[in-house]
Amino acid sequence: MPSFAQQFGLSGVQAAQLVEQSLQLIYQNYDPAGADPLRDVASKVLGLDLDRLPAGFNQGDFVLETLFRSRMATHEKRMSLPDGAAYNTLTRHMLPSLVAWFELDQAARSNTPTPQGSNMIDFPLAAFALYIDKVQVDRRVLHQAEMAANKNSFLRRVRANLFRTRDLKDLLGVLNSL
Repeated sequence: MPSFAQQFGLSGVQAAQLVEQSLQLIYQNYDPAGADPLRDVASKVLGLDLDRLPAGFNQGDFVLETLFRSRMATHEKRMSLPDGAAYNTLTRHMLPSLVAWFELDQAARSNTPTPQGSNMIDFPLAAFALYIDKVQVDRRVLHQAEMAANKNSFLRRVRANLFRTRDLKDLLGVLNSL
């Protein structure tokens, strides 16, 4: 994405919006009986395997798979793996932190019509609560995690390790309890 953005003089946010708008147009005009531009764009440009999506997938499923593919491409590059090695081996449902992240994000979207930009940082960070003793979050994230945990038992594990403090004294109390 950065090279695409740089090439056209766009910020990362502008480039992401352009890609999203383009995919929305393709998705809205998709005709399963005709040529398959969505499958071509998804496989050739984005590196997606649409067979991995559930039957009758929606835009949300497509976005999650695209995000997962992007994350796997980053890890493949960092670990000097061939393109698609991790993506073709793993599914997003095999990685608990991604499941937690996507579930928290989905819960927030269903509770708040306009997602906040900070969700891109807050929910992946909150998902680390599966692996570490405590994760400090703000009131909004804690509230979203509580609501999501009430609906999804898996997220109760995440919620149990999230905390919020009002001041340094509260933070010290949490740290001393570990």
